[in-house]
Amino acid sequence: MKKKTPIIAAAALATVFAGGGGGAAYAMSSEVTVNAYGRVATFRTFDSQVSDILQAHGVDVTHTDLVKPGLGETIDSGDKIVVVERSEVKINVDGDEKTVLVDGDTVADALEKAGVNVEGAEISPAPETKLEELDGAVNVTSAKDITVTGMNGSWVAEGTTTRTVQDLLDKYFADSVDADDEVTPARDTVLKDGDTIHLVRHNSEEKTEKVAIDYETETREDDSIYEGETRVVTKGEKGEKTIIKKITTTDGKAVGEEVVKEEVTKEPVKQVVAKGTKKRENSASGENESADKNEGESKRSNDGKKSGGNESNDKAANKSESQGGKAVSGVRSCGASFYGNGDGTDGGPTASGERFNTHAYTAAHKSLPFGTRVRVTNKANGRSVVVRINDRGPYVGGRCLDLSYAAMKSIGGVSSGVARVDWQIVE
Repeated sequence: MKKKTPIIAAAALATVFAGGGGGAAYAMSSEVTVNAYGRVATFRTFDSQVSDILQAHGVDVTHTDLVKPGLGETIDSGDKIVVVERSEVKINVDGDEKTVLVDGDTVADALEKAGVNVEGAEISPAPETKLEELDGAVNVTSAKDITVTGMNGSWVAEGTTTRTVQDLLDKYFADSVDADDEVTPARDTVLKDGDTIHLVRHNSEEKTEKVAIDYETETREDDSIYEGETRVVTKGEKGEKTIIKKITTTDGKAVGEEVVKEEVTKEPVKQVVAKGTKKRENSASGENESADKNEGESKRSNDGKKSGGNESNDKAANKSESQGGKAVSGVRSCGASFYGNGDGTDGGPTASGERFNTHAYTAAHKSLPFGTRVRVTNKANGRSVVVRINDRGPYVGGRCLDLSYAAMKSIGGVSSGVARVDWQIVE
């Protein structure tokens, strides 16, 4: 605030000069002009030092005022003393604070006095603000080019007037930089032209996945089933559990994984398999076996005569009779696999709609009509079986037939898993 204009007391000299010896006193005095804060007065004085003259005539000078000549200097008659009020202004330029004495009236005057480059800068308060209204320092944030580097390369904020690292992050990266991300230099660092900020982004998110739980298999002995045979009593079913994981990444690369929650949403069903323990009856000798065979063939022959060769009776005959049939196609070769032995398919549906019976002589083929009878011969031992097509498959290269367990066992191919066979359609 401007000082109150002083009252320069010059009348006292007139009394001195009017008394006796006035002429000598006049000759010893000096004529001085004082311009104090814009008010001008000329008078005679016996003092010669500037500070004495100003003090004697009521001019209260502060340490911020500009006095010419200086307070400690002496003057001659006819000289002029000028006192100019100056304001002490603090100016903060990009974090560097300086104090200047300004004889102007506005913030702009203070900036000019301090030699601050204000082109493109952000100034607070505004340059037109009166100094007498100023409360605190004048803050100047100069325009600067700042480079930002990180996982996506580098980017330059050209001509930015953000003051600190955090100010720049808030302005340009508010949606992508979090409080736990690494920032160099520190977030409260005041920026200077040409500075580089490096970002290391940390992120964490939850991921939910479902995982299958394998079922257990329990085997129980069953004396109603022949040795070497099995039957699925209870079909096993896989369970399921839900796992929630916390995945931590740094600059987009996974650096940590933590299981937050794990819950079983479906319990597995145990598979129960019956294993046969019933002994098979063996013939006492080769002669008895031959006799039994002849007896069976004789019986089939008689039965055939009784029935007049009825086809339905032929289909209901035993295994040996089922090997017959007139071939109606050429012989082809391929690989044959089998299914139905403890794999959970016994009793399940087939492509034809009937239930699969692992003990029946059936087979799967990719295209033959359901009900087609096929003679299958194991090339390794010459043993044959006639099967009925009631399912589709197999879908593995080199294989054309998928036999029931009973059919494969009858031609001695169970141990190898896949047998090379000749096959032809029969009626």
